[in-house]
Amino acid sequence: MKKICGLQAYYRIIITDKTGKVVWKSNKRKSKSFVKQWLQLIEALFAHINGVAAATVTIKDTSNSNESVAANGTNLSWNNLSLLGPAAQILYGIVVGTGTNAPASTDIALQTIIGNGTGEGQLTYGAQTYTPATIVGANIDLVFTRAMTNGSGGSITANEIGFYLNNVNTAGTQKYFCIIRDKLETPITVDDTKTLTIQYTLETTV
Repeated sequence: MKKICGLQAYYRIIITDKTGKVVWKSNKRKSKSFVKQWLQLIEALFAHINGVAAATVTIKDTSNSNESVAANGTNLSWNNLSLLGPAAQILYGIVVGTGTNAPASTDIALQTIIGNGTGEGQLTYGAQTYTPATIVGANIDLVFTRAMTNGSGGSITANEIGFYLNNVNTAGTQKYFCIIRDKLETPITVDDTKTLTIQYTLETTV
Protein backbone atom coordinates (compact mmCIF):
# COMPACT_ATOMS: atom_id res chain seq x y z
CA MET A 1 0.00 0.00 0.00
CA LYS A 2 1.35 3.42 -0.92
CA LYS A 3 2.14 5.67 2.05
CA ILE A 4 0.31 8.98 2.23
CA CYS A 5 2.42 12.11 2.60
CA GLY A 6 1.64 14.07 5.75
CA LEU A 7 2.84 15.83 8.88
CA GLN A 8 2.81 13.88 12.13
CA ALA A 9 4.05 14.55 15.66
CA TYR A 10 5.75 11.97 17.88
CA TYR A 11 7.05 12.16 21.42
CA ARG A 12 9.60 10.34 23.50
CA ILE A 13 10.16 10.54 27.27
CA ILE A 14 13.52 10.02 28.97
CA ILE A 15 14.43 10.02 32.68
CA THR A 16 18.03 10.46 33.78
CA ASP A 17 19.75 10.56 37.15
CA LYS A 18 21.90 13.45 38.38
CA THR A 19 24.95 12.00 36.63
CA GLY A 20 23.11 12.04 33.29
CA LYS A 21 22.68 8.26 33.13
CA VAL A 22 19.45 7.14 31.46
CA VAL A 23 17.35 5.20 33.96
CA TRP A 24 14.20 4.91 31.83
CA LYS A 25 13.18 5.71 28.28
CA SER A 26 9.89 5.30 26.45
CA ASN A 27 9.44 4.12 22.90
CA LYS A 28 8.69 6.72 20.25
CA ARG A 29 4.94 7.34 20.57
CA LYS A 30 2.56 8.94 18.11
CA SER A 31 1.00 12.18 19.27
CA LYS A 32 -2.73 12.15 18.60
CA SER A 33 -3.40 15.61 19.89
CA PHE A 34 -2.77 18.56 17.60
CA VAL A 35 -5.39 21.09 18.67
CA LYS A 36 -7.38 23.71 16.76
CA GLN A 37 -4.99 26.59 17.54
CA TRP A 38 -2.19 24.94 15.53
CA LEU A 39 -3.98 25.27 12.19
CA GLN A 40 -5.44 28.65 13.13
CA LEU A 41 -1.93 30.06 13.61
CA ILE A 42 -0.86 28.59 10.26
CA GLU A 43 -4.04 30.07 8.76
CA ALA A 44 -3.09 33.51 10.07
CA LEU A 45 0.31 33.29 8.33
CA PHE A 46 -0.88 31.77 5.06
CA ALA A 47 -4.29 33.27 4.32
CA HIS A 48 -3.40 36.58 2.69
CA ILE A 49 -2.16 38.02 -0.58
CA ASN A 50 1.45 39.18 -0.71
CA GLY A 51 1.60 42.82 0.32
CA VAL A 52 -2.06 42.92 1.29
CA ALA A 53 -3.18 43.07 4.91
CA ALA A 54 -4.62 39.77 6.06
CA ALA A 55 -7.94 39.27 7.76
CA THR A 56 -7.57 38.46 11.44
CA VAL A 57 -8.10 35.02 12.94
CA THR A 58 -9.59 34.79 16.43
CA ILE A 59 -7.71 32.21 18.51
CA LYS A 60 -8.07 31.18 22.14
CA ASP A 61 -4.83 31.54 24.12
CA THR A 62 -3.76 29.42 27.08
CA SER A 63 -5.69 31.69 29.47
CA ASN A 64 -8.92 31.09 27.47
CA SER A 65 -8.90 34.63 26.09
CA ASN A 66 -9.95 35.28 22.48
CA GLU A 67 -7.01 36.89 20.68
CA SER A 68 -6.92 38.40 17.18
CA VAL A 69 -3.91 37.24 15.18
CA ALA A 70 -2.88 38.30 11.67
CA ALA A 71 0.22 38.43 9.48
CA ASN A 72 0.36 42.01 8.24
CA GLY A 73 2.33 45.23 8.48
CA THR A 74 3.87 45.99 11.86
CA ASN A 75 2.33 42.88 13.38
CA LEU A 76 4.56 40.53 11.38
CA SER A 77 7.05 40.17 14.22
CA TRP A 78 9.98 37.97 15.14
CA ASN A 79 7.72 36.77 17.95
CA ASN A 80 5.46 34.92 15.52
CA LEU A 81 5.40 31.17 16.24
CA SER A 82 8.22 31.35 18.81
CA LEU A 83 8.74 27.92 20.37
CA LEU A 84 12.08 28.24 22.16
CA GLY A 85 11.10 29.11 25.73
CA PRO A 86 14.12 30.03 27.90
CA ALA A 87 15.00 28.29 31.16
CA ALA A 88 12.37 28.67 33.91
CA GLN A 89 9.77 29.81 31.35
CA ILE A 90 6.54 27.79 31.28
CA LEU A 91 4.51 30.20 29.14
CA TYR A 92 5.91 28.61 25.99
CA GLY A 93 7.93 25.59 24.94
CA ILE A 94 7.31 21.98 25.93
CA VAL A 95 5.34 21.78 29.18
CA VAL A 96 4.27 19.02 31.58
CA GLY A 97 1.19 18.60 33.73
CA THR A 98 -0.71 16.39 36.15
CA GLY A 99 -4.14 16.54 34.51
CA THR A 100 -5.94 13.35 33.53
CA ASN A 101 -8.66 14.61 31.17
CA ALA A 102 -8.80 12.94 27.77
CA PRO A 103 -7.36 15.11 24.97
CA ALA A 104 -9.75 17.07 22.76
CA SER A 105 -9.24 19.15 19.64
CA THR A 106 -10.71 22.08 21.58
CA ASP A 107 -8.08 21.97 24.37
CA ILE A 108 -6.52 25.40 24.90
CA ALA A 109 -3.96 24.44 27.59
CA LEU A 110 -2.81 21.59 29.78
CA GLN A 111 -5.39 20.71 32.40
CA THR A 112 -2.97 21.28 35.32
CA ILE A 113 0.50 22.50 34.41
CA ILE A 114 3.45 21.66 36.67
CA GLY A 115 5.03 24.93 37.77
CA ASN A 116 8.68 25.91 37.55
CA GLY A 117 10.77 25.83 40.71
CA THR A 118 12.07 23.63 43.51
CA GLY A 119 8.98 23.74 45.72
CA GLU A 120 6.61 20.87 46.34
CA GLY A 121 5.19 19.54 43.07
CA GLN A 122 7.44 21.72 40.91
CA LEU A 123 10.06 20.99 38.26
CA THR A 124 12.92 23.23 37.16
CA TYR A 125 12.42 23.76 33.43
CA GLY A 126 15.50 23.99 31.24
CA ALA A 127 15.74 25.99 28.04
CA GLN A 128 13.85 24.68 25.03
CA THR A 129 16.21 23.40 22.32
CA TYR A 130 15.78 21.98 18.84
CA THR A 131 17.59 20.09 16.10
CA PRO A 132 17.24 21.61 12.61
CA ALA A 133 15.10 19.81 10.03
CA THR A 134 17.00 16.75 8.85
CA ILE A 135 16.32 14.07 6.26
CA VAL A 136 16.05 10.74 8.08
CA GLY A 137 15.51 7.92 5.61
CA ALA A 138 12.30 8.70 3.74
CA ASN A 139 11.22 11.28 6.31
CA ILE A 140 12.15 14.81 7.33
CA ASP A 141 12.36 15.34 11.11
CA LEU A 142 12.31 18.55 13.15
CA VAL A 143 13.06 17.70 16.79
CA PHE A 144 12.31 19.80 19.89
CA THR A 145 13.69 18.80 23.30
CA ARG A 146 13.25 20.12 26.84
CA ALA A 147 14.55 18.84 30.18
CA MET A 148 12.94 19.44 33.59
CA THR A 149 14.73 18.54 36.83
CA ASN A 150 13.01 17.51 40.05
CA GLY A 151 14.58 19.32 42.99
CA SER A 152 11.42 19.36 45.08
CA GLY A 153 12.48 16.73 47.61
CA GLY A 154 9.65 14.37 46.61
CA SER A 155 8.34 12.40 43.64
CA ILE A 156 6.22 14.07 40.95
CA THR A 157 3.88 12.22 38.59
CA ALA A 158 3.27 13.56 35.09
CA ASN A 159 0.07 12.61 33.28
CA GLU A 160 0.05 15.06 30.37
CA ILE A 161 2.50 16.88 28.13
CA GLY A 162 2.11 19.59 25.55
CA PHE A 163 3.63 22.30 23.43
CA TYR A 164 2.92 26.03 23.82
CA LEU A 165 4.16 28.77 21.53
CA ASN A 166 4.48 32.55 21.70
CA ASN A 167 2.78 34.70 19.07
CA VAL A 168 1.90 38.39 18.97
CA ASN A 169 -1.71 39.48 18.58
CA THR A 170 -2.84 42.30 16.30
CA ALA A 171 -2.05 44.82 19.04
CA GLY A 172 1.57 43.63 19.06
CA THR A 173 1.22 41.99 22.50
CA GLN A 174 2.81 38.63 23.22
CA LYS A 175 0.27 35.86 23.78
CA TYR A 176 0.66 32.13 24.30
CA PHE A 177 -1.11 29.34 22.45
CA CYS A 178 -1.28 25.56 22.90
CA ILE A 179 -0.70 23.57 19.70
CA ILE A 180 -0.41 20.03 21.15
CA ARG A 181 -1.77 18.38 24.30
CA ASP A 182 -1.14 14.67 24.90
CA LYS A 183 -2.37 12.55 27.80
CA LEU A 184 0.28 9.97 28.60
CA GLU A 185 -0.77 6.34 28.18
CA THR A 186 0.94 5.53 31.48
CA PRO A 187 1.71 8.16 34.17
CA ILE A 188 5.42 8.91 34.55
CA THR A 189 6.87 9.29 38.05
CA VAL A 190 9.93 11.51 38.37
CA ASP A 191 11.79 10.90 41.63
CA ASP A 192 13.68 13.62 43.46
CA THR A 193 16.97 14.62 41.76
CA LYS A 194 15.92 12.93 38.50
CA THR A 195 15.52 14.79 35.21
CA LEU A 196 12.55 14.35 32.89
CA THR A 197 13.25 15.05 29.22
CA ILE A 198 10.46 15.39 26.67
CA GLN A 199 11.25 15.21 22.98
CA TYR A 200 8.69 16.14 20.33
CA THR A 201 9.43 15.30 16.69
CA LEU A 202 7.51 16.90 13.84
CA GLU A 203 7.90 14.51 10.95
CA THR A 204 6.87 14.51 7.31
CA THR A 205 6.38 11.14 5.67
CA VAL A 206 6.52 10.35 1.98
